[in-house]
Amino acid sequence: MIVCTDEETPSTGLLYRVMKTIREDGYGVLGWMILWNMPGLRSIVIWRFTRAIRKVVSLQEALQFAMSKEPVPPISPNQSENEIRALCQILLRCRPRTVLEIGTERGGTLFLFTRVASPDAVLVSVDLPEKHFKPWHSLYPRFQQNKQKVFVVSGDSHAASTLNSVREVLGNQKIDFLFIDGDHSYEGVRRDYENYQSLLNDLAIVAFHDINPRRKNGYARPNAYSGEVNRLWAEVRTKYPFTEIVEDPNENGLGIGVLFVKRA
Repeated sequence: MIVCTDEETPSTGLLYRVMKTIREDGYGVLGWMILWNMPGLRSIVIWRFTRAIRKVVSLQEALQFAMSKEPVPPISPNQSENEIRALCQILLRCRPRTVLEIGTERGGTLFLFTRVASPDAVLVSVDLPEKHFKPWHSLYPRFQQNKQKVFVVSGDSHAASTLNSVREVLGNQKIDFLFIDGDHSYEGVRRDYENYQSLLNDLAIVAFHDINPRRKNGYARPNAYSGEVNRLWAEVRTKYPFTEIVEDPNENGLGIGVLFVKRA
């Protein structure tokens, strides 16, 4: 029998967290999180990772690298490979110079965006300052290539302080591409969309992840969670030209909605 103290309940204890990581993310992620707490090994792994990603230039190379879950540390987009490829192909045609991603987790999509953005793009990641994502947050600036700059803003995307931090990072620049994949509640995704509209360029792309609704008779991939993104998507897609990237409409979650914003 395991006896938990007030400081270490079953939901926060070391054994629980280890088993949860293995169950949800596999041994590769667990191994990287252990390495992160060994400064000497951590430096070597980060050096090797940085060297490896410098060789990843094309979109296809980037997809293979991110989706393989082989790199250490493992970066992975919580995406359908075909769906995120289609979104990146759209971005390749316009090469955004300013990118904002809300909800980055382990950096897989942010890494892909660096490979399809302009060579001198500014990319900003907004994510909650959760301790278990700290190892990945420190890696994001290493994704940049050519003259790109990658910035990490840790905080609640709904908070005024976070919005102000994004403004400070961007300076006078406006956002060409906004990817919303944070709070999946209706109110949460609505606030992300409304709060950052003021920072959009007159011609911009806004993409929402998980527009596929939950379905009672559908099926779900591990960790799939669509929340209520579909409700907000149904409202905003009436305002601008749009496209829906949905590999399987019967699946719970996933799916990317893309708005092509054009303002006078």
